[in-house]
This record gives sequence, structure tokens and C-alpha cells, in this order.
Amino acid sequence: MKNNFFAGDFTKLKNHWSDLSRAEKFLRGGTRAEVVNKVIEINLNLLMNSNWLDLGTGAGYIQSVINQKHGHLPNQLGLDWSFAMLSINEVSLHKIQGTYENIPIRKASINLITFFFTLSDYPSLESILENAGNKLDQSGSLIIVDYSIGDEYWETRNKYHNQIGNDNNKIIGNINLRDIHYFQKILPTNLLTEQSKIIRYEVRSIEMQSNFELPEKITRCFFYLKLKKTT
Repeated sequence: MKNNFFAGDFTKLKNHWSDLSRAEKFLRGGTRAEVVNKVIEINLNLLMNSNWLDLGTGAGYIQSVINQKHGHLPNQLGLDWSFAMLSINEVSLHKIQGTYENIPIRKASINLITFFFTLSDYPSLESILENAGNKLDQSGSLIIVDYSIGDEYWETRNKYHNQIGNDNNKIIGNINLRDIHYFQKILPTNLLTEQSKIIRYEVRSIEMQSNFELPEKITRCFFYLKLKKTT
């Protein structure tokens, strides 16, 4: 078995993800760009006029999608636990190192918080949502976009979890797939649902750049949830 390409080698990681075109290819290769652009279109005015914090921002892929079409947003903050990823991030105007449980921002100071494809990495979300909600001001919004139950790519990938893929690397597929109903059950009392939507579309498996076997076409399934802070 080969080591993962980036294992223990920050230089390779930095060189790989410092290329913006590669970040765009990553979005397209994962067939997520369509849902990202749809959510941006729905909330463009909010994004353009908010003090916006993107949690789990990584190297700034979501911001790069927005910046290409609409230019740099004036009040854009990105938080990630990884100093390495933040050092690569050249699109977030303000970068913060921290965790979801310890967001180094004062309470009630943010208009908009977003989670794009990050909460599925966490087995429990109650404290994360409560902490995020506390950072929102009285009229603030929280947007969550993630893979949903019914996403054929991740459901198939989960079946191959810990097996060796056709590139001789271990397949990691143990994310937590959820749906909108799950969030309705665990939301803190100061967050109410304003919008919710399941987004499905069929893609060709060749676009997935997968290291395991997939049928010729699969259905991608995502959920979009927009929450509003209440007093």
C-alpha cells in the first residue's frame, strides 16, 4: 500500500492546493459546484452585505467560487482549525485559526455563518450549532450545505471504507450522512428554519475522479438549510 500523497509532506500539500485552478477542478471533480452556485445565487444579497464567517473554510474554495463571479466580498472571514490550510488560503480577506467549539469571536457579532460540506465530518452537532448560534447577532442567519442521505457517491464510498482503492490508497468513506429532518430535531431554541431544500442531480461517474468502482451514472444528493436567529 502506498502512503497518501500528502502524508507528512506539507510542501506537496501547499504546492497542490496553492493553485486556484486546481481548487476549481476539485469542486468540479466532486460535482459540488452546481449546488454551491445554486446556494450562492439564492443568498447573494445576504453574502454581499453581511459580516460573513465561513466555518471550516479550508483553503477557501467556497470564497473562490464567489470571488470569480462577484469579486471579493468586503467582510469575509474564514475559520479553520488547520494552520496549514489557512496558510494556503489566499482568498479569504480575514483568516482565523480556531475550532467550532472555540470560535475566537465575541458573541452576537456576526450577521452570517456558513458551513459548507464540513458538518458531515462530525458525529455530534448540538454543541457546534449552539456555539455558532451564539455568535450571530439578533437578525443573523446560519447556512448549512452538506451531503444528504441518498447521495449515491458517499453511500457507495462508505461501503468501501478502509478498503484499498484502485490507486493503492485506502478509501475513506466514514462521514456522517444526515438530512433536514435530523437538524430539525437538534436545533437550539434560538435558531429557526427559514429555508430548506433537497438538491438532487444526476452526474456521470467519470466526473467523480473516484478510486473505487461506480456505476456509469449516479445521483448526487445535498441538503440546503438556512436558519434564522431569534431572540
